[in-house]
Amino acid sequence: MNIYQLPAIFPAETLSQFHKWLSSCEWYHGAPGGFVTNYPNRGVNAFGDGAGVNESGELSSVGWDKTFWTAKMNQSNVTLETPTEPLPQEIRNLIPRLRELFLEIYPDATITNHTFTIAVCNYYTDPTMNICAHSDANAWYPVESCDGPVFASFTFYPEGEPTSDNAFARFQIKQDDKWIPIKLPHNSVMIMPSNIEHRVLAHTKRQQPHFKPRINITLRSTYTMDKNPLMNAMATANHARYYKIPNRIHIPSDLDKDITNEIVRIYNNFAIKYGRNELEKLDTGLVKDRRLEKKHQMSRYLQLSDSCGFSHCRGATNIVTETLQMVSDIIIANVSQD
Repeated sequence: MNIYQLPAIFPAETLSQFHKWLSSCEWYHGAPGGFVTNYPNRGVNAFGDGAGVNESGELSSVGWDKTFWTAKMNQSNVTLETPTEPLPQEIRNLIPRLRELFLEIYPDATITNHTFTIAVCNYYTDPTMNICAHSDANAWYPVESCDGPVFASFTFYPEGEPTSDNAFARFQIKQDDKWIPIKLPHNSVMIMPSNIEHRVLAHTKRQQPHFKPRINITLRSTYTMDKNPLMNAMATANHARYYKIPNRIHIPSDLDKDITNEIVRIYNNFAIKYGRNELEKLDTGLVKDRRLEKKHQMSRYLQLSDSCGFSHCRGATNIVTETLQMVSDIIIANVSQD
């Protein structure tokens, strides 16, 4: 794990542009969680549509304009559709230098145009806000170093840095079964392996009077489209699902109406809260037919994957029919262009 002060690694103008963008960033509170009745107690947002970024900070490929994910963890037949948002230029300007630092830390690292192209954003505005212990070594992140996936995590205190060390964000990592506190200074970036368990604790009552709001932006990598387009789409979809506002929901016609109405109500309330329209409801037919369609789309993708030499993926309930179809259609379109 390495921590850098941003003024030491980026030009002043680049940082000024980034801070200006950051001050105008929109934050969403109450985004429905996996069971939809739970939600993060912090502001969230996410950027990155699966497109690559070259060594000049420019987009090098086309991303996904929409993504699909299960709307609720125990209702895998209901699919949520969410628009994506590309990485803003102000973030893209930072990526080439971060990749250089990544290589300095890990000389064996595999750097691609998709390294650090998903931005996951959290805004802690209250001392009770936290993130539970977790690691980020998910299947949709590429193994890019000897330590696996790696992320770059920014910290900003927009209202000023805490005045004492014990009032900083209570970020901790787990090493040898012990939780170790890590001080995250203002205007800094930390590069660390994703497989290290980490958490952010709420401030204690004694610390709360000294709390300062903190913005955290974490850049993560995706698979390239020529290696694993499905996992590229899944990485994009995961962050859109939990950090953005959906616009459509795909529901089987014979699913229990009380269940579906409650799911739709929760997402509609979230969308309306931020000035969006209610979700468009799309009828996907009978549950049994939907299961058969998913099997068909998975078989279709695997055949295309084998013929194109893509790396294999594990099946999972959150890989929904719509994702499989979207990815397969893109593969076929790209092959036709070649």
